Formats: sequence, C-alpha cells, structure tokens
Amino acid sequence: EQKDFNLSSLEAKLNNDEKLAEQEVSIKPEDLWENLGAKWRQKLQSFSETHKVAKGKRLSKIKNNKGDFLFITSGTVEIASIVSPKSDSFSVGYCWTRKDFDLIGEFALCTANETATARAIARQDSTLMQFAEAKLIALAEQESRLAAQFLEDVVCLLSDQLAIADKRLQNH
Repeated sequence: EQKDFNLSSLEAKLNNDEKLAEQEVSIKPEDLWENLGAKWRQKLQSFSETHKVAKGKRLSKIKNNKGDFLFITSGTVEIASIVSPKSDSFSVGYCWTRKDFDLIGEFALCTANETATARAIARQDSTLMQFAEAKLIALAEQESRLAAQFLEDVVCLLSDQLAIADKRLQNH
C-alpha cells in the first residue's frame, strides 16, 4: 500500500520549525558575536582559519580534521541531512540554515565522504571560521578571558540547538 506524500503537511512542519527556533533561542548568535567587540573578534579569528565559499558551492574544499568546529561569520549556509545510498527507503532529508554568525557544528558531519550525515552548501557568498582543537587549547592558554567568554557562548549556542532539535523530535 502506497501512502500519498503530503507536501502541505511538510510545509506546515517546516513553518512550525521556524517559529520553534525563535521560541527556543535564548540569545541570537549574531548578538553573541557583536557583543564580543571588534578587538576580541579579531583575536578569535587569529586562532582560526578563515574560508570563503562562493554561492552554490559545497564546503568540501575545506580540509577537515576530526574535532574541528565550523562557524559562519557572514552569508548563508544550508545544511541538508542525507540518507545513505545503501538505504532502500524513500526519505526527505531534513534541512536547516545557518546565517550571519552561528555555529555550523563539527565539520566532519558535513564533508562529502560516504560516512557524512549532512551536506553543506553556501546559499550566499559566505565566510567561515574553522577552529581546530589545538587552536582552541592555545586560545585558552594565551587569552583565557576571551576563551572563557567564547566557550560560554558556544555552550549557549549548542544548548539552544539541542533544545530546538529536541522539540522537533517531540513534534514529529
């Protein structure tokens, strides 16, 4: 028996997800970035690698090391979950967008290899910051106040993203 695929239901769920994101965010990520101030933002950038990705391009040109985290500082990146090519079932990959300043996540999830669970594509010309584990440790050793503030902000971002994901799971 084949079920009809209801696009209006999918659209309603996606619209609800937008409202959900607004309700669950304790502080807007771009506000966290702005509140750091120009001096601290510049210092942070010196502990990361900056990448520019053109509109329509995948993030696959960025060299990935396990444990690296990726932030967007300008532009828009769309991340779509992908289903294993070995899967026989039909699935609509869930898609979310990160823009302005935000945490994209652990970069390994977005690479183009066969174990990836998501694919990231720039929807506008975008600037990204990649933090390696060693650079974050160096940041903590050399700029402890900045590191403490930045990592507290990252915990807030992760907490908000987790709350949104949890609500989505409860609603679906």
